[in-house]
Amino acid sequence: MWPTCRKRCAPRKPQRAAFRAGSSLAAIGLVAAAALPAFADDLHPRTLTVRPASRAAPSTVRPEAAAPAVAAVPTWTRTYTVAGTSYPLTFVGGDPTANAATTATVKIIPVRFVLSDGTVFDPTWPRVPGRRPFSQSALQATMASPIFQPAAYKVSGTNLGSGIQFGDAMMRATWWNAIGSSSGSNWHVNVQFAVQPVLDLSVPAANGTLSSRHRRLALVDMNWFGNAVSGAAADPTALLLYLFDQVVMCGDAPPLATTCSSAYLGIHGPTAGGAGYAYASYFDPGNWDWVSDVSVISHEVMEWLNDPSLDNPTPAWPAGPGGCASPDQPNTVLETGDPIEDLSGTSYVSAATFRVETLGTLYTLQNETLVPWFMRAQPSGAVNGQYTFVPVVTPPPGSTADPEFITPPATPPC
Repeated sequence: MWPTCRKRCAPRKPQRAAFRAGSSLAAIGLVAAAALPAFADDLHPRTLTVRPASRAAPSTVRPEAAAPAVAAVPTWTRTYTVAGTSYPLTFVGGDPTANAATTATVKIIPVRFVLSDGTVFDPTWPRVPGRRPFSQSALQATMASPIFQPAAYKVSGTNLGSGIQFGDAMMRATWWNAIGSSSGSNWHVNVQFAVQPVLDLSVPAANGTLSSRHRRLALVDMNWFGNAVSGAAADPTALLLYLFDQVVMCGDAPPLATTCSSAYLGIHGPTAGGAGYAYASYFDPGNWDWVSDVSVISHEVMEWLNDPSLDNPTPAWPAGPGGCASPDQPNTVLETGDPIEDLSGTSYVSAATFRVETLGTLYTLQNETLVPWFMRAQPSGAVNGQYTFVPVVTPPPGSTADPEFITPPATPPC
């Protein structure tokens, strides 16, 4: 069973790390995050009320085989020393000084949730025609996104490389000095997908419901889901990515209400004998605050690349402006997406996500905090001396916003 964790508390390590969500994020206004108007032909664009005993064919998407997987996920290590304390870190990929490319596999497990009223949330079903950002299914959109497809990346005028993936761009930005500050470096951290059979889950009434927050959103008991997949075999060759569609995991005690006070959009963690797991949902713009399309998925995949076993230690770092997650649970694990997630209520919100085009479509990716920020490295050693992938703009004079993303954090009060 996965332990529950209330809103704004730190995940209990090393069991899992969560992309948290809450009502406080509603104030964030980002690209493609505006609420969608209702249209008569668009009431349930990717859910379908059916009789579970006579469900229609779920998908026309066929699993696509990835390139031959390596024997185990490739990793390398680096140790930082901060204030006399050593912090040994393990990353997916190969040592940047080797100037070579490595490839890791992500096994995508589409999860079809059938609620007790027969409503289905299935990431392999294509969208009903209507005014939607994409016409393909959530699974198809994920495979076609910059997480797996090549694109060109330029940060503050510096070219990181063309024909590279999202995770590779982030890693190259992090270790820019180590790879010779050159877009022509042969060092790359690539990921390939391998789609697995659809996992069918019928959710009891107490453990899943339609959200009153939005007509196209399901709430599912997080601990119930954890138990449902706890028997999955560990896989040392790949990250196991459970892919949802418009589904929020809820840490509230069952029976679930139609609102959730402890919501999780994604989680990643270790598996005994395996390379780790993650779950994340695809979201239509406006369905859940500031997230959009593959932004949550990009968050979890990137955090896995930076901490595959969820045990990379760091000095304590703030979660949100000016403090720790809770007095008894300071953040001390390398979670590259979480500081960005906590931009709510600051002047930095415009840097929380950015958009990249692949295969003719713009996708939303989450900005990430780079390793030097956690290790309080000065100078940074990352691209342009930055501490985040998309530069966090200095707030205007007189602003009370916390400047923690401009320079490494001071020791927080906890």
